[in-house]
Amino acid sequence: MPASAADVARGVSRLLIGEGFSPILEFTLANGRRLDVAALAPDGTMAGVEIKVSTADLKGDIKWPEYLEFCELFYFAIPPDFPDALVPANTGLIVADRYGGAIV
Repeated sequence: MPASAADVARGVSRLLIGEGFSPILEFTLANGRRLDVAALAPDGTMAGVEIKVSTADLKGDIKWPEYLEFCELFYFAIPPDFPDALVPANTGLIVADRYGGAIV
């Protein structure tokens, strides 16, 4: 069964908690855009994560650069079977399933 966005969000949240961040799902930024996961580190570093579970969603997403001004760290999060070569090279990458994830 393919991973759902909820599965990836759960794994991303577990990973970020393990890295010392406090994640929140579906976080609305000041510009009205919504991050799938936003996470705050104890030192105030903001990480933003956009989850993609389909290639069509990734290829059609032109709004993600609007998140960057609000984040010191920005990642796309994908399930393990997603073709990571499609993820923009100038972003971070998290590979996650419902049990956890890794920053690649």
